[in-house]
Amino acid sequence: YRYIQLHLLMAWASMAAFSLSESFPLVVLSTFLYGFALGPLFPGALLVAEEKLAPEPLDGRAAGFTVACAALGEMLLPLLTGLCFDWDHASFGPVQLAICSSSLLIFAGV
Repeated sequence: YRYIQLHLLMAWASMAAFSLSESFPLVVLSTFLYGFALGPLFPGALLVAEEKLAPEPLDGRAAGFTVACAALGEMLLPLLTGLCFDWDHASFGPVQLAICSSSLLIFAGV
C-alpha cells in the first residue's frame, strides 16, 4: 500500500507544482513527474485487489471487472477535465489536483 500511496502523493505534488508554476521548465518537469507517478498505479491496483480478496485468487471475472472499472474511469475523468477546461482554460491544474486529492483520500480509506 505504501508504494501506491507514495505514487499518489508524488502525483499530487507534481500537479500542485504544475498548477502553481508559470515557468516552462518547471511545467515540463512536473508533467514528466505526473506521468511517472501515475504509470504504476493500475498494476498496483490489481495487486491491492488481489490482496483484499486474500483467501481466493483474483480470477478472470474479477480481473475483467477491475479492468472495466478502470476503463470507465479512464473515459470519464478526461471527459470531466475537458469539460472543465472548455468552461475555464485555467481550470486544468486545479481539476487534476482535485482528482489526485480524491484518489489519495479514497485509497487512504481502503
